[in-house]
Amino acid sequence: MNGRESADGFFGRFAVAAVAAYPVLWVLGGAGAFWILLAIPAVVYLLQNRIPAVAWLSISVALCLLLSWPIGIVQFGFQAGRSFSLLANVAVWLVVAALLSVAYRSAALDRMRESVAIVCAVQGALIFVSSQVFPARLPIPIFGHSEQLGAGFAAFGRNTLYQPGWLGEITFRSAGIMAQPTWSGAIAAIGIAASVPLIAQRGRRVLGLLGVLGSFVAIDLALSRSVSVCLVLALVVGLVVHLRNRSPLAFFTAVTLGSIGITIVLITKWAALVEFVFDLNAQRAGSLDARGAIYSRTLELIAVLPIPILGYGIKPQESDLVASVATHSTLLGLLFRGGVLALAAFLLLCGYILWAAYKARNGYAFGIMVFVLGWSVLEDLDPGHLVPLGLVIAWVSILRKREVLPGAAPETEARSRPLGGPRSRLRSTPARRSAQPVRDRRPVRGATRHGFGRRGAW
Repeated sequence: MNGRESADGFFGRFAVAAVAAYPVLWVLGGAGAFWILLAIPAVVYLLQNRIPAVAWLSISVALCLLLSWPIGIVQFGFQAGRSFSLLANVAVWLVVAALLSVAYRSAALDRMRESVAIVCAVQGALIFVSSQVFPARLPIPIFGHSEQLGAGFAAFGRNTLYQPGWLGEITFRSAGIMAQPTWSGAIAAIGIAASVPLIAQRGRRVLGLLGVLGSFVAIDLALSRSVSVCLVLALVVGLVVHLRNRSPLAFFTAVTLGSIGITIVLITKWAALVEFVFDLNAQRAGSLDARGAIYSRTLELIAVLPIPILGYGIKPQESDLVASVATHSTLLGLLFRGGVLALAAFLLLCGYILWAAYKARNGYAFGIMVFVLGWSVLEDLDPGHLVPLGLVIAWVSILRKREVLPGAAPETEARSRPLGGPRSRLRSTPARRSAQPVRDRRPVRGATRHGFGRRGAW
């Protein structure tokens, strides 16, 4: 193993261990700094290694946010909390870039699913215990935080594992270990995708079951409509893509019957559906109105920029809004904070991974990306949660050409240079070739020696 391979493996293993240790960091009160702490080795890794195209897209988002920072300071003034939030967001995209890059060179990230399953299992256990001891509270997190670093960071210093809420009547909600209930439900949805494949693996079955159980507990008490809509959409689309790979005839039949059924329901039950939506919004008063006010104000401020190539960097807080400007939508938020360039880079990144999943016939990765994109429309991809890891899990699954849904084709070995990856500098010597195991040379459907493309190639 040379130095380059060692560095790739070290950073990959470090990232996997850091995610698994996230609950410990939350108990100590430092979960708000998770992405910033992980960004330090990520930046070192990026500076020392060649970066593939897909990782450059994530880096572009981070650069646009940083370059937009001075514009926001001039427009809204300097605020320590908002600036800290900006740096945390930059850290998210740099870490994602490093993880997408290391996935080409090391198999260490194959265990990222296990780390996410651990996070969701621990989160579910803490929520369950808190519900049993309520109204008493567990004495965690141990250390609180000042509002000087921003309300988002300070939220990680409060115990909101089980608290009264409102959804048409007094009920209970849980923010888990993600500071906000919606964030807790979102990582739990990713946790289901990460945990289900583990159930079929010997030695990881118990972890997979605990991850699924903990995820369902968090989703149930998150009471988040955004999470529910995105999760159902991702499951349906992922299963449809998987069915297409298994049997084109069954896929065509399912799509046809499903389209007919949906059309009939929309025609016959349209009034009831509209009434249901308004009743659902009334259960949490002001939800649609609050989003509309935020979106409207965000667009007004974007219009102030003559040419919004870059944005404002920071998100100001206004007294008449229930949340900061440019929240509740990653797409609108990136346009506001990083301009057209940041939004375009993000859409290209998601489109790149979606296209790769489609070409690889990977319904598992496709479903995860549908969830991430749906979440990006309704909520924020930010340092308040671990949802950005969904991009990494999907990408690793594509590179390894694993279809992890039931009945899928067996796994095949990852190639040395998948789609968009840097060329390896290692040369195959006779001794190296003799030490390699015999590979299965049967063609992989839809794959080429570079990752994807002409069917029937190696």
